[in-house]
Amino acid sequence: MFIKSVAVASVGVGVFGPDFMKQALAAPAVPGPGPYGPLLPVPDANGLYLPAGFASRIVGVAGQVVQGTSYPWHPAPDGGAVFAHADGSWTYCSNSEVGDGGAGSITFAADGAIIGARRILSDTSGNCAGGRSTWGTWLSCEERDGGYVWDCEPLGARPGIRLDALGQRVHEAAAVDSVGKWIYTTEDDGDSRFYRFTPNEWSGVRPNFEAGGVLEALSADLDAAVNGPAPVTWVPVTDLTEGYRGADSSSFDRGEGCWIHGQTVYFCTTGDARVWAFDGVTQTLELVYLGGTGALQDPDNITVHPVSGDLFAAEDAGNLELVFIGERDDESGIREVTPFLRLATPLGGGSEIAGPAFSPDGTRLYFSSQRGRVGNAGGGGDGVTYEIIGPFRGTDGPTAPPPPGVPVVVVPFESTWRILDDGSNQTPGFAASNFDDSAWKQQAVVAGLVLGYGDGDVVQPPLSYGPDADNKHITTYFRQSFEVADPNKFGHLILTLVRDDGAAIYLNGVEVWRDNVGDGPLTHTTLAPVNTPDERTEFVKRVANTLVAGTNVLAVELHQTDPGSSDLGFKLALYASEEPLPPEPVTIVPFESTWRILDDGSNQTPGSPLPTSTTRRGSSRPSRPAWCSATATATSCSPRCRSARVPATSTSPPTSGRASRSPTRRR
Repeated sequence: MFIKSVAVASVGVGVFGPDFMKQALAAPAVPGPGPYGPLLPVPDANGLYLPAGFASRIVGVAGQVVQGTSYPWHPAPDGGAVFAHADGSWTYCSNSEVGDGGAGSITFAADGAIIGARRILSDTSGNCAGGRSTWGTWLSCEERDGGYVWDCEPLGARPGIRLDALGQRVHEAAAVDSVGKWIYTTEDDGDSRFYRFTPNEWSGVRPNFEAGGVLEALSADLDAAVNGPAPVTWVPVTDLTEGYRGADSSSFDRGEGCWIHGQTVYFCTTGDARVWAFDGVTQTLELVYLGGTGALQDPDNITVHPVSGDLFAAEDAGNLELVFIGERDDESGIREVTPFLRLATPLGGGSEIAGPAFSPDGTRLYFSSQRGRVGNAGGGGDGVTYEIIGPFRGTDGPTAPPPPGVPVVVVPFESTWRILDDGSNQTPGFAASNFDDSAWKQQAVVAGLVLGYGDGDVVQPPLSYGPDADNKHITTYFRQSFEVADPNKFGHLILTLVRDDGAAIYLNGVEVWRDNVGDGPLTHTTLAPVNTPDERTEFVKRVANTLVAGTNVLAVELHQTDPGSSDLGFKLALYASEEPLPPEPVTIVPFESTWRILDDGSNQTPGSPLPTSTTRRGSSRPSRPAWCSATATATSCSPRCRSARVPATSTSPPTSGRASRSPTRRR
């Protein structure tokens, strides 16, 4: 088997060269639009928000047989990589991050059709990420105490081989540098290390792991690496049975995914939302992305496009995006960070993006929603794996036609607003079309950032909250005018709002939507009722078309939950659709409803016998437990009715509580 994708990657490095790498890493990435433009305002049929020109398909659903094969796709799909074959086909390998999870793979023909799937690793636990070896195998890492790295054949031709020489610890991901003859691994722990293994014997394609080698932990000035390349030294690690914690090495906050491009290893640290680059040639470490400065939060798995060298980092929390980090199209060498795709919230809630990897030619991207599901049922699932195809940079990938009914962008996120942040009361007159806002300040939204203050993802300079940090202005006002030539061709409008904490939106003087500001009259002292950590969430509302021909005015008032609130954030996009306004869904059972609850540990599954109790005459009869009622509120879950116990007369033992889906997962 030949690994065509590795050859493609090396060609990419040759095109850009070492000077490109040094220039591109001159400073951490900054927010920007990127090469693919904004995400479309509505998800596709598979629940993905994508840029124009890209399309998706589902290639694996946990528990369901992969199309055309006999292999049920594994649960909790996590880290992954692609391997090319000599006949033009390729195989995507994927870990399963559950107990006894192992790994599986799907093989695609040269035209992208699925032609096979199988299990490639068994009898392992908590297989999180891994890495692609240069000898054509998938290195699967066990993310658990005492975990190992396993060497797996992508087509399952042999059982996995345990690589004891790489040590036991909470392994996360791996990368192989066949030029320097080093193997790098990350460790998922709040006080983790970045490791390098140098085999004693590596004379052929594959190192002789049985001959052992030298394991080391990286040491560098991480503060200096934020501002430029910092020299690296390596500290010997002699105990292979656990992670190294010596003060003479650098501590990283949850080392996660890593990927090698040329001799540069990119790796993520989730705890502080950073992306790092270690240069194996210069032996230096540098920061690629600084958490809180752009769209990327909670980075986990990461991959590199084999042609362009662009990075794609996956989020394991938050709004579940796969985020692009790459060089601008100009000659500046500056890297930008911007979302490339996002999971629709109902499909992605409680999940994480995992396993991004490209086909050998760079036209197809594979990734998973680890606990995603298919369809509209509530709750999480056991995992879905997707393929994205489209015009990735440097390729001749096909451009997908726009899906039917895609709205037109009327006001993009990256637009300029007039702002009043002096604490005065402007409600309701400020929303009128003829209101004079000429004295208000102006500020433009930058891609990946919001207007506001207090967080690292706000446009600079930040907005004002007044002279007292403990008594900030409650309300900030925004206005924007825009032109529409023919409003009659649109059937309805779509508002996409990012707000911290609550907002009311007006179009041409008429309120069209309010979110988290209550139902009563609003003034500049009205507090948003709910304080929730959703300042990165895009709330979407479809409203009637109230556009007029000529000049239109959007007006927004943004309200805080408390005068001592630490941050404020806002951005808004407006889209127009030619489709008629869909009817509002009817709520049959609201979140805030009353449930009958039984939490005594007894078995109530259909078909199970009821617990029994003894009558006065000594005979047995079914014992029907007493159920209680509890009501969930808008901001809290239902309380427990009683302690988890069963009646003394019951023959059923108490339950021990629900086991974690992934006992090895560290958050």
